[in-house]
Amino acid sequence: MQDNLKDPNEQADELDLLALLENVISFLRRYKDILFICSLVGLLGGILLYTLSPKQYTSILILRPNSIPSYSLSQSPQKEYILNTSEQIRLIEIWDDLLNKKSYASLSKVFQCGETLLKKVTSLTAEEIDKPGNMNMGGSFTVIAMVKDTTVLEELQRALINGLQNNDYVKIRVEEERSGLKGMIAKIRLNIAKLDSIQTDIAESLYRPKTNGGPVILDITGINGQLVELQRELLEYEYQLKFSDALLVLKSFERPGGSKAVSPHRKMVFAGLGAGFVFGYILSLYLYIRRKMKYRIKS
Repeated sequence: MQDNLKDPNEQADELDLLALLENVISFLRRYKDILFICSLVGLLGGILLYTLSPKQYTSILILRPNSIPSYSLSQSPQKEYILNTSEQIRLIEIWDDLLNKKSYASLSKVFQCGETLLKKVTSLTAEEIDKPGNMNMGGSFTVIAMVKDTTVLEELQRALINGLQNNDYVKIRVEEERSGLKGMIAKIRLNIAKLDSIQTDIAESLYRPKTNGGPVILDITGINGQLVELQRELLEYEYQLKFSDALLVLKSFERPGGSKAVSPHRKMVFAGLGAGFVFGYILSLYLYIRRKMKYRIKS
């Protein structure tokens, strides 16, 4: 009884859905061969493209601009970065653009390397890791290289560092820092030698015959304390001299365990299958519409 009381509109909708479903099934049955053949061709094309495409690898280099002490008469020593991180990232973006344009001759002059190396590099991208709240932008940044051969990564790292440091401003700043550190090291060593000489004289005076003078009080512990402090400063300056380059390498490029194959991708196979199916569907739809139009003209 309730079935007979259904809204006529609802019954019409159900009939429309059934008719649509029947048309879809009829369409698939009629053109299943075309859909199958086109999908198979697309799948084979994807497999072929995946097989023939050269493999490419990515590896990450992490760099940090070095800092040098900046002295002012009114302020305490502050750290000043030799290189500006944002400027270095911009440089790498320019180099990546030159790589895409295959301007190997220009890049080889900047990197001081052969063009053969550059032809094995697909792309270079850079990204800042941390952004300290100062004007110098001295945060660490990553350089992501995509290469066709992982054996070039070590040479590429040297080339990139050469490129980032290969300008007169950086060279002058680095040389000034090294000269200043060497001067401080020389002064500290001279002071250490003087204190050692004083200690030696004191030790020898203990074994000399006493004269008619009054007693002399010598603060040996003070001399020892000064020697310890000078030795500490010497080690600190020697450490700074050892790492006085404009850039510090926090993580080198790795191969091949640390390199990730990014191309070709297995998605190529599924993309080929999907493209083949879509082409087959469009072709089938065209044939279906054409058939319907011919039928209407005849009728």
